[in-house]
Amino acid sequence: EHTLGGLFALSRPVKPGETIDFFMSHSWHDDPKTKFDTLKRVVSKFQAKYGRPPTFWLDKVCIDQKNISDGLKVLPINVMSCQKMLVLCGKTYPKRLWCAWELCTLFSFMRQEQALERVQVEPLNKQGSEEEGMLEQLAHFTVSVAHCYDPNEEMRLRRVIRVVGESQFNDCIRVLAKACIKQAQEEKEREAQERLTSFGTLPILHAHDLQVGAAKGARAAQSLARRASHIVGGANSTLLKLSSHGGSSSRLGLGMVEPSPSGSNRSSKQFRSTLSVVRGESGIDDDEGDAVTGGE
Repeated sequence: EHTLGGLFALSRPVKPGETIDFFMSHSWHDDPKTKFDTLKRVVSKFQAKYGRPPTFWLDKVCIDQKNISDGLKVLPINVMSCQKMLVLCGKTYPKRLWCAWELCTLFSFMRQEQALERVQVEPLNKQGSEEEGMLEQLAHFTVSVAHCYDPNEEMRLRRVIRVVGESQFNDCIRVLAKACIKQAQEEKEREAQERLTSFGTLPILHAHDLQVGAAKGARAAQSLARRASHIVGGANSTLLKLSSHGGSSSRLGLGMVEPSPSGSNRSSKQFRSTLSVVRGESGIDDDEGDAVTGGE
């Protein structure tokens, strides 16, 4: 919706005493959706920590595209005026000369340790396995394979780089990448150690729970066994009584009628109610309450 010239209208001057949070260093040739998703994560983390969204310095928005040369002359001022440099490192980033120049500018105005603290590298990867691969490309950066879109700009930058020294220029970029790789590895090792530590406490807790549960389960099983013995004993007593009246006890469970002393027959429904009473008469051990509580 905005032309390149109109993008400048989206920016605003810095307020008195205000400091820009991030100088955004990126390649316009990298995947825009992946870049935008990464930016959203950065903004979300920043806002959760500081309670406000961050501010950015973005080249095509903060440099008047109608007067690019003047904006590029003050690039070091813009870099050093920001709290941090946010590097959105995609597949094409190590091959863009302007991106490397922005990094080198930061390293040129402060000690290496300070520069590393001010750089936040976010790999533009859709899968976590690609992260180290992108940083490895940056760790083997060579200025000879990096280019600008405008050949005239590239010629001017290479002229300055030759004065600085190509080997020194390459070392600045490689040192940064190797430091980021080391930091990423340390974070993974720390996370793995935290998982192992938390996992190591689980067997102790589970063993304790299992011991308590097993004890309660044993009491519940004993209570059920006693109840079953009472039921069987009561049923045998009933069958013996029925046998004394001449009834057949071998098929009562199938719904046979019970012979009565007077010679009349009661229904099987009445007989089943007698068995129900037998179950109700079975004694329950005092431990049963503990067993139920344990089950809850």
